[in-house]
Amino acid sequence: MIDRRGFLQVAATVAGGLVVGFALPLESCSPGSISSLDPLVEIATDGRVIVYITATEMGQGVLTSLAMLLAEELDADWKRVETRLAPADADRFGPQVTTASLSIFRGWGTYRRAGAMARNRLVQAAAQAWQVRTASCATRDGAVHAANGRRAGYGALAWRAARIVTPAEPPLKLPSTFRLAGRPQPRLDLPSKVDGTACFGIDIRLPGMLTACVARAPRRGSRVASFDDRAARAVPGVRAVVEIPTGIAVVAEGFWPAKLGREALVIQWEDHADAGPDSEALLDSFGAMLDQKALVAAHQGDAVAELTGHSGLVSAEYAFPYIAHATMEPMNCTVHVTPSACEVWAPTQAPNLARAVAAEAAGIPLASVTVHPTLVGGGFGRRAYQDFVDEAVRIGVQVPHPVQVIWTREDDMQYDFYRPASRHRLQGRVGPGGALHAWHHRVIAPSVYQYYFSPRSRGIPDGLDFISMSGAPELPYHIPHLLVDGHTPATAIPVGILRSIGHSYNIFARE
Repeated sequence: MIDRRGFLQVAATVAGGLVVGFALPLESCSPGSISSLDPLVEIATDGRVIVYITATEMGQGVLTSLAMLLAEELDADWKRVETRLAPADADRFGPQVTTASLSIFRGWGTYRRAGAMARNRLVQAAAQAWQVRTASCATRDGAVHAANGRRAGYGALAWRAARIVTPAEPPLKLPSTFRLAGRPQPRLDLPSKVDGTACFGIDIRLPGMLTACVARAPRRGSRVASFDDRAARAVPGVRAVVEIPTGIAVVAEGFWPAKLGREALVIQWEDHADAGPDSEALLDSFGAMLDQKALVAAHQGDAVAELTGHSGLVSAEYAFPYIAHATMEPMNCTVHVTPSACEVWAPTQAPNLARAVAAEAAGIPLASVTVHPTLVGGGFGRRAYQDFVDEAVRIGVQVPHPVQVIWTREDDMQYDFYRPASRHRLQGRVGPGGALHAWHHRVIAPSVYQYYFSPRSRGIPDGLDFISMSGAPELPYHIPHLLVDGHTPATAIPVGILRSIGHSYNIFARE
């Protein structure tokens, strides 16, 4: 027996994609019923406008806001606009990375141009059909109107418009003429989230799909020396036990038997990793660096002299712990791997990176990998890292069924890429007029940049990490004597992007 939610999910995934917002799969339409007017927009003969969203929807509203930009320039009927998360395709959609709150910044021109391009083609199509000048035609609410009173909906014109070549840079509207963008609109993703039909990564269901849980090394860098899986295989519902670089995966007919099977594994770990200090010792080592000569991030005047031997000094020290992302939806990924192809359904912030990781893990060409981004139950930067995709594909290669890998909350907390721990020392002095006269902020924080872009390296020996230091050198105050410096210590603990990163601890300490 399958309920309505399950039916919609299965129907969408079997069709080769995900139904997002109010969109219908392309396969449900008759041949020729949908015309592409731009990589980002398609128009159906029934007047529906389908907008492909290249950013990841994590609750921030890009399914609606980016569609609004395109619909504004297109003069679309907002009630007929539908959205789909774009599949990973760098050639068609560009980088497709959702980080640093840049979706609107990047999409402002891209989506407006796509809407203007489509509108231009529709106007030309109508003018040709009616044998009138394009200047005599106008657009409004999903239709082209001519001065002689004729009218045609976009759906009726789309097939002709798709064959028209338009200027690469069509004219854009003045913001003062906007009728849709900048005005409150109901979010397109809310109805499906309210009625339960919204499809997050963890909601994916495929025919014959199995579920996997991974027993990972107690410390990163450890490897499996040996394991006994007899008790795990005896758990009802367990179908396979496979080894991958990060540990042992138990594959079963559902999450619960997979988890019980994992608990029944007996694993001996070959530990080549340095256990490293505990949290207290680590922060103590950072504290010792506060007294060492540091690398300069920003300076003007002579803050050291102005803070030495003067009365009225104010100083403070702060320590911040490592912080896990703790996304509402734990890490998960669903894959179907065959000898010649790999299909991935993932709540990822970087679909193209997920595609590259999947291709390497499966040992097949990039062109043979399809990645379907899903709705994301909280990202915060964690899903810019594709370790959960890599694991799933390496399991899928060894299992002749679709496999969904689900992390427990404990897995999610233990194997994260954490916001860096940090130590801060701040000193300041107020001048005779009551204004801040001198300022010194020293920051000790591991390098996020180096870990993200070069996983084998820790810290930046010849400079400061601008991501970990972010917010400290950029003060909104005029201070005659200023010094911001610090260190990026190397640690064995993986650090990563987490909402605002350095700003969160540097500005907190300063203010």
